[in-house]
Amino acid sequence: MMAEGRIVETGTYHELLSRPQSLFAELHHMQDGADVHGCPTEE
Repeated sequence: MMAEGRIVETGTYHELLSRPQSLFAELHHMQDGADVHGCPTEE
């Protein structure tokens, strides 16, 4: 995972998702319509 041109996280897809505080997990869940804890986001 890169942020601002730097590698900030490494791992497989599943490893990155298993880290709830990771930037990758946060972005993934935002796209899925849920927060990083798996709760649906309110609109």
